[in-house]
Amino acid sequence: MYLHQSSLLPFLLPLASTVFASPSSSPNPSDYPNDSKTEPTVHLRNGSYYGRYLDSFHQDVFLGIPFAEPPVGEGRFANPVP
Repeated sequence: MYLHQSSLLPFLLPLASTVFASPSSSPNPSDYPNDSKTEPTVHLRNGSYYGRYLDSFHQDVFLGIPFAEPPVGEGRFANPVP
C-alpha cells in the first residue's frame, strides 16, 4: 500500500507542535561546551555577563539572562515589567 506524505501531516503536525511548544527550563550553559579558550564578556551598568563562544556556529551565546517578569495572570496582556 502506498502512503502519500500529505496523509501523514494530520498526525505529525500535533506531535511537532507539542515538541516545539513544550515549556523548558532555563538553558543550561553546560549543554553548550565551550569550543574556545576565550569566553565573551559584556560589562554593563548593572553587572557583567559571561558567555561562551561556539566555534561550530561562529557565535557568542549568553544563556539564562532574564529580561522581564513572566507574563502570567494580570500581566498576561500588559506591558513587560523589568
